Amino acid sequence: MLTGISTKEEVLNWFIRYTDNQYQDADDQEYVNKLIRIADELISDDVDYWANESVRKLHDTVRERV
Repeated sequence: MLTGISTKEEVLNWFIRYTDNQYQDADDQEYVNKLIRIADELISDDVDYWANESVRKLHDTVRERV
């Protein structure tokens, strides 16, 4: 969980790092890019909410939307 005031870019960077650790295979890159696009949209909709939630919850929410 990020604490304090975070920008959209900070939250997205945490998500990208978390996701990169989950998917190490080069074959997963297209899927990872899709996850990042969806996360970017979710974060844009409510930066404050996602800045105060766990990155894992964001990741799980994004995967539900794929």
